[in-house]
Amino acid sequence: MVDDLKDVSDLTNDEQSTAGDGNKGHACGGDVLREQNQQLRRQLDYLAADFDTFRRRAFVDCQAAASDARSKIFVDLLSLVDDFESALKEIEREARQDVAAHTQGFRLMYQTFSKMLERYGITQVATEGIFDPFVHEAVMQRPAPEGVVAGTILDVLQKGYRSNGTLLRPAKVVVAQ
Repeated sequence: MVDDLKDVSDLTNDEQSTAGDGNKGHACGGDVLREQNQQLRRQLDYLAADFDTFRRRAFVDCQAAASDARSKIFVDLLSLVDDFESALKEIEREARQDVAAHTQGFRLMYQTFSKMLERYGITQVATEGIFDPFVHEAVMQRPAPEGVVAGTILDVLQKGYRSNGTLLRPAKVVVAQ
């Protein structure tokens, strides 16, 4: 864009005198025009750089807004995953023959939904090992069984999830005292 501007030094003498009509009678009319041209080129360079910065910033802001909106949707959908898990556990406890087909159907829906979450970057928070207050929420404490270190996660009451590294929901866990 800056290269498209015509440099004053490229103008013929007639063009310089026409362009510098306001400077009639001054010997340095061409110098003034060259200086103005250079100043305008610098201003154009600054404006182009500012616009490029604005464009990049707008793109980043747009990406962040889209990610935030997506995260809010998935937080709501996580309760559906919890319900599927609870229903599967309950059906498996009963283990009756008449519910075997229903169990298989629920399991298939749960697997499909879990794979969809993975495709969108939603992953479960690890719940094995020691309690981490940044990704776990201690809902209860129990005395540590023999051989188990205090602070170890004993049970998971509700799974936690991340979206592309950002915590959507902490895992609700039972921790050893």
